[in-house]
Amino acid sequence: MLQSLSQAGACVHNRRTGLDQILPIGRYCTVFQAEVYAILNCANSSESELDASTATCSDSQATLKALQSAKTTCSLVAETKSALKKLSIFNSV
Repeated sequence: MLQSLSQAGACVHNRRTGLDQILPIGRYCTVFQAEVYAILNCANSSESELDASTATCSDSQATLKALQSAKTTCSLVAETKSALKKLSIFNSV
């Protein structure tokens, strides 16, 4: 579907609800940006849950290492780390 819109982006599947969400990012984005944006979207969509267990799966080693790194130079990674930290206050992430 994203190809028909001449867009790039990510798709997120919510296993609990069974819904797929298409996340257009724009015409020019990297795979890394799409992966990080998808994780950010997952964290933000789970934000209202309390005492839940949230698992986000990614096969992107670069994305996972960036999220684990002590030093963050990318604003999208910083925003995602912040969202995950906020989610982990009342949930298991």
